[in-house]
Amino acid sequence: MNIYYEIWKNNQDNLEKVARSIMLDTGELQQITYGELFEMAERYANYLKQAGILAGDRVAIVSENCPHWDGAYLAIVKQQATAVLIDASLPKEEIIRLLDKSDVRGVFLSEKIKEKLEKLPSKDLPVFHISTGRPFEGAAVKVSNTIEPTIDGDPFIANIIYSSGTTKTASGIMHTHESMLLSTMNCIKENSLTREGRFLSIIPNSHIYGVVCLVLGPMLLGADVRYIETMSGEAVLGALNSYHPTILPAVPKVYDLFKTQIEKKINSDKKTKMMFEKAFPICLKIRKRMGINLGKKVFQSIHQGFGGSMEILCSAGAPMSIETAEFYYGCGFNL
Repeated sequence: MNIYYEIWKNNQDNLEKVARSIMLDTGELQQITYGELFEMAERYANYLKQAGILAGDRVAIVSENCPHWDGAYLAIVKQQATAVLIDASLPKEEIIRLLDKSDVRGVFLSEKIKEKLEKLPSKDLPVFHISTGRPFEGAAVKVSNTIEPTIDGDPFIANIIYSSGTTKTASGIMHTHESMLLSTMNCIKENSLTREGRFLSIIPNSHIYGVVCLVLGPMLLGADVRYIETMSGEAVLGALNSYHPTILPAVPKVYDLFKTQIEKKINSDKKTKMMFEKAFPICLKIRKRMGINLGKKVFQSIHQGFGGSMEILCSAGAPMSIETAEFYYGCGFNL
């Protein structure tokens, strides 16, 4: 199994549909179709091949979420290389340490990360601009002959994702093409997801949660994802109201923050507070006992705050409190 070819196969009847979009800080919306995404991946894969990247070699991606991130990822797995996914929010010292630890043969960087690092990570390795796929000016165009071939490469490993887990030092977790595809397809099946889904991205693609819920899941379905150039409360609210997402993958802390803001607004009006305190327990009890979702109609204004089309609130990365889970469940959201 190969991630690129499974996604390519699933979308041959879907090439004109928007695959990824990003709202820039300027207010401009940029979009690419599935056809354009595959063309980007093919182009980037050719640059990797020209640079001497071989099957089993490791190539890192260090960038903010954007459509080009997906193109770079698809290019790497298409070449049967291994994508090393590094969180762009890490300090520069940690990024450099993980690049060195991963023994990579190439790196995709965004302009912002290049500026953060202050210089290219290596003079002996090709460092590709994630927006063009070409090496940065001054970077090596090919893997240097002074670098030994990758001795422990495995073309069946799709990606390596760093996670601290219960330790203080981040460890690289290897995932095969097969394990990533089967895990993602299981999530799709269990949640009855379709290609009509609209996914709003507010978590990093570099985490396993992001890879499954924002990269592989939507692409295997043929659904679309909206990115935000710079994450802020205002930008997220703007995306909710303009994009009208149907699926929101986030961590419990985000849902706690949303809940706090919703309750603050409810409690600011005595009449609204009284109505909520009477209606909410009834809606929660009926849904728990009978499976009837009254909350979606009764608390329609809360749903409008999430864009009005939300079908699934997805949570992972840490336990969600029972109080928070019941708040959204009683208000008519599917978790």
